[in-house]
Amino acid sequence: MTRRTPDRRCLTGGRRTPHGRHCWHGTVPISVCELDTTEGQRRLCRRTGMMTGLPFQPRPRCMTIRAVFHRRLLAVAAGLWLLMAGGSSAAADSLELVTEAWPPLVDESDGQPGGPLWRVTDAVLERMGYDSHLAFVPWKRALDLVARNRADAVLGAGKTAERVRLFQYPDEPLALSETTLFSNRNAPIEFTDFHDLAGKTIALSAGYSYAPEIWSAAGVKREEVRDVRSGLQMVALGRVDAFVANRQVGWFEANRLGLAGVLTASEKPISAGPVYLMFSPETPAAFVQAFDQALSAFRKTADYRRLMTDFSSPEAE
Repeated sequence: MTRRTPDRRCLTGGRRTPHGRHCWHGTVPISVCELDTTEGQRRLCRRTGMMTGLPFQPRPRCMTIRAVFHRRLLAVAAGLWLLMAGGSSAAADSLELVTEAWPPLVDESDGQPGGPLWRVTDAVLERMGYDSHLAFVPWKRALDLVARNRADAVLGAGKTAERVRLFQYPDEPLALSETTLFSNRNAPIEFTDFHDLAGKTIALSAGYSYAPEIWSAAGVKREEVRDVRSGLQMVALGRVDAFVANRQVGWFEANRLGLAGVLTASEKPISAGPVYLMFSPETPAAFVQAFDQALSAFRKTADYRRLMTDFSSPEAE
């Protein structure tokens, strides 16, 4: 039986929280920030490939990428001294990344993160000398954590004017995303322009960025859904006329749900654009620039070409 302790300083976020709410770190109950821990979320370690078994806990502000980057600069002189003295340097600093599962581009399989977006990001950060962890959380929460500098970056984010004002973007994207319209084969919608959507009800993923025309198109009813799976199921059940999603992600999820024979996707995309590793507001500009250069260099390597050759996204047969 665990003794209830009075209010305690939160070890993950530095704020106090009402007693009685605890998470477990080893065998010692510690208070958790009410806004920063969600039940059931898990952290995945790139180094071990294992789940911690704890709810995802955003890193303290003292361990944000800004602090890590500045500490790395201070460690350069110490590292040079160690090399001259015949010693060894410390383990790589670690970055906390967050995203929503977006298979096949980024996903969890057998307890490990995978997909080309993750593999490219992980390889680039490793070449820069940084370890990385990826946590899968709802998309809106991912944006919130990084906006408040409680995680270092969102994996696979599109660029909008609003986000550019808040977050830090490298110039080099991770990949290009083609957005299309999924509809029911019994009532297909062949998209040519946004006038085709008049009088229709379309589903959109909550928190995602879409082309402005999707929001301004006249006569369109819009419903937000939790994720890609929910959007496709609503189309299959006839609850909405169409769902807007990345073509590769939509077909992958449709095949996994057994709905590929029920759905069709417009040949013409609604929009297309790049997705990035989007950094927190406090990320030093020098780090973002260094990542940009490292990513650009990696895309010219045989490792990158092999990674992308291995990647494929199934569509309907």
